[in-house]
Amino acid sequence: MKVKVIAVLLILNCISLLYGQTFDLCVRNKSFAGNALSFDIYMQQTGTTDLFLGHSDFALVFNHTCFTSPTVQVLTAAGTIWNNYNLGAAIKDDSVIVYNVGQPAFSNQTEFDSKIQQVSSGGNGTLIGQIKITGLTKTGNATNLRWIWNETLTHQTIVHALNNAADWESTDITLNANIIYRPDLFVRIFLQGAFDIGNGNMVTTLNPTYLPEKPPYADSLTATVAGIPDSVVDYLNIEFRQQTDGPTVGAGSVFIGQNGYVFSLQLDSPGLALDLADGSYYIVLHQRNHLSVMSANPVNLSSRAATFDFTSNGSAFYGTNGGVDITGAGVWGMIAGETNDTGIVTVADKAPVVDKLNEAGYYKADTNFTGIVTVADKAYIVKNLNKASTVPVP
Repeated sequence: MKVKVIAVLLILNCISLLYGQTFDLCVRNKSFAGNALSFDIYMQQTGTTDLFLGHSDFALVFNHTCFTSPTVQVLTAAGTIWNNYNLGAAIKDDSVIVYNVGQPAFSNQTEFDSKIQQVSSGGNGTLIGQIKITGLTKTGNATNLRWIWNETLTHQTIVHALNNAADWESTDITLNANIIYRPDLFVRIFLQGAFDIGNGNMVTTLNPTYLPEKPPYADSLTATVAGIPDSVVDYLNIEFRQQTDGPTVGAGSVFIGQNGYVFSLQLDSPGLALDLADGSYYIVLHQRNHLSVMSANPVNLSSRAATFDFTSNGSAFYGTNGGVDITGAGVWGMIAGETNDTGIVTVADKAPVVDKLNEAGYYKADTNFTGIVTVADKAYIVKNLNKASTVPVP
């Protein structure tokens, strides 16, 4: 059976105030096989103080809509020392995986040294668990694993560290307020209709009054959003292809911020965490009242932390006139005025404006992002008349 291996990191940075221990938690080596998703949890010491792992709970949210009656199990962790720990995993509240590491008993320094796992600071750190979830029914969807750290929640990540000396006191490692995801990809694009030439950013007029908590795209990542950051302008749909006219190998709804950076619905800062195998991909962006665009060249995601900026040069867009110089001074973005999903701006795009005239809300006809449909929304249609998307149809 073919197994698709996903090279993706999901990292939580933590610190212990008592002993100064610091570490990263990483989800690595996600793979899909049949109806199962498997992944590894790595822990890496990042501070100068040795870190010895005591009893701990590691809590991860996952996208339960990808599964039917999911079950979870712990696979064998690397290293015989894990035979001393009591390892277990359970699904809580339908969408939370809690991986429990039970601390072994010891009464002296010799037993401590032979039974307790010291977390490595080198390489990728120490593999502390291998998890398998069965019941996967939507293999093309994003599983959206993310750490739970908020102490007000019922299930949370709580790590206990041991001191390597009698009385081997155990302490909770307090989590920082910031979760570091170390994204795989940074993408930047401007929307012509939302761009404010005066301040060089996009307006956020729709947020929060009119911006819905459910993205408008029928794709694998569409889901109700728990909260929308203040900097969000709108949603985009991002798509990945390996050939210009090839099939979609990954897609999903994302936020676009006022500075043009795109970010995952689970994050509140720029960057995308991807469920994609290593390789090079064309980036396709869709927006509800702008013409779709595609990167002129494939972007190599094998090394992660890749960057693609559509805003600085017209040559970043696939095809001739794939984007628009919004300011006339080299600030590029997507072409506004496409209100009827035809892939070309025509006089027919005025009809939705007439239909919703003077209505306030989240409408495609609101091409200038004021939150109210007015005759001024026809201006972008007239300005971009007969312009078409240059993205090839698969």
